[in-house]
Amino acid sequence: MTAHRLVLAIIALQLGCGGGGVPAKLTELQRVKSGGLDIILLSPRDALQHGKDTFIIEFRANGNLV
Repeated sequence: MTAHRLVLAIIALQLGCGGGGVPAKLTELQRVKSGGLDIILLSPRDALQHGKDTFIIEFRANGNLV
């Protein structure tokens, strides 16, 4: 799966999932790079679970959120 398709899949998942509050400790599950942009998938667990789950997608350039 190319990085572009992975990013699109992650965005689709984010749009389809409802979000709650932000947990205190997040685990980085995956990081992909597209040019100068890092896309990071974070979760309060060690893996995503089927069904209702919580996760955060960060977009970073030069280590800073964009």
